[in-house]
Amino acid sequence: MTAAGAKETKGFIIMLNQIRAVQPTLSKSEKKVAQIILEQPQNYVNATMSELAVAADVSEPTIVRFCRSLKLTGYRDFRLKLAQELASRVYYQHSQIEACDSAELLVDKVINGAISSLSNIRYQLAENVIDYTISLLSNSQRIEIYGVGGAGIVVNDAQLKFARLGFNSQAYCDTYLQRVAAGMLDKNSCVLVISNSGRSKELITNCKLARSSGAKIISITASGSPLAELSHLHLAIDLDNDDDYLEPIKARIAHMAMVDILAIGLAIRCKPAYLERLRQANLILDEKFESRARP
Repeated sequence: MTAAGAKETKGFIIMLNQIRAVQPTLSKSEKKVAQIILEQPQNYVNATMSELAVAADVSEPTIVRFCRSLKLTGYRDFRLKLAQELASRVYYQHSQIEACDSAELLVDKVINGAISSLSNIRYQLAENVIDYTISLLSNSQRIEIYGVGGAGIVVNDAQLKFARLGFNSQAYCDTYLQRVAAGMLDKNSCVLVISNSGRSKELITNCKLARSSGAKIISITASGSPLAELSHLHLAIDLDNDDDYLEPIKARIAHMAMVDILAIGLAIRCKPAYLERLRQANLILDEKFESRARP
């Protein structure tokens, strides 16, 4: 896809994932609309508002509220974005892993699941939010990185990347330590929070404490989640959640890709200072490895 084509489809090809992400926050009647669209989206690309309302057994005002919950301008905007997704989205087979799967099929399912997660987020991220996030991180005197459970790997990876760029950063995967650290932050600090669901109660509580201490909250998490609503800046990662086995893999890959975007963005935005720090860090680390054998 060309750069122009990518810009045209940005924000369009993630409609179904966005619906899945906000589904828990919808009203009972709005959930009925979400459910039938997720089940057979192709049936409602050309449906009128009246036809969709009848199919979902809800009122037309409910359809309007549903569109607003997705932060759309109206039903026409919804139909356009849904049509764009169904026309442009690349679908990958990432069905449930079965005990009888051959090695070849297992490889296909896991790799396609990873490709699917990256494909879904590629056009989801807004350039202005990424720019603002990089600017906020670069101007912070301290960066703390929070996550729990499976996000712990990504949290530690982020801390390593920021440390190699010379930032004053610290990773916390333990909720008790998060709480202690959050209470000592100030307005010159920011917290990067990584969470697949954005609904961990302890994590949210600690982020509220960090925010009350004056720190800025940046979240990499699902749209419509409590964590997203709490954040000053939200980098949306909305993934398909219909495969329990592959969900942790897809989330980890998507989150690591987002961390890479931020780290590389910091390095090139603040060059040559940070690039020189990265070069120096690489030279120091080279001493830990045996030199390559020459032919």
